[in-house]
Amino acid sequence: GHACGIAKAGSALYCWGPNNAGQIGTGAVGVGPTSVALSATAVPGFLALKVSAGGAFTAAIRGDGTVWAWGNNTDGAVGHPQSATDIAGCLGANTFCTPSPSRVEITSSSGL
Repeated sequence: GHACGIAKAGSALYCWGPNNAGQIGTGAVGVGPTSVALSATAVPGFLALKVSAGGAFTAAIRGDGTVWAWGNNTDGAVGHPQSATDIAGCLGANTFCTPSPSRVEITSSSGL
């Protein structure tokens, strides 16, 4: 799997490892030998307080308290229904990926 980290709260977010679902957050989905970030790669313009790397997705909290997620969105793991901005077929038939950070809308009915 992939991994992500921040040096200190409120600083740049870096991810490395497989990027076949866009889980590194650079806006691209890697294919073939270029599908792995071998060194820490900054998520463009993203400053994070906290981060969590899932199977093929990433979630992070920005300094303003908003939650963002990206990567494999086949089962809604990035917090929104599949949309036109997702890349269809990224992991095979009937799969969807969100390769750039996408804000997770939290409503009062979500229980959070």
